[in-house]
Amino acid sequence: MTVAELLVPGADHLPYVYPFAELWTGLGMMSLIGTGSTLIWLMAPVGILIGTINAISGC
Repeated sequence: MTVAELLVPGADHLPYVYPFAELWTGLGMMSLIGTGSTLIWLMAPVGILIGTINAISGC
């Protein structure tokens, strides 16, 4: 089962968005660690969603 099938059946654009969501989350969290910025709270849910999808799909 792929990421697109888990989120929205029939959505063909999600495999193209998913790597950019991973990149945005990873770079954002690395750049905000130790700054005390509240923006890290915007990055964390995306990271948790990506991790959950990977765990369910077995990727």
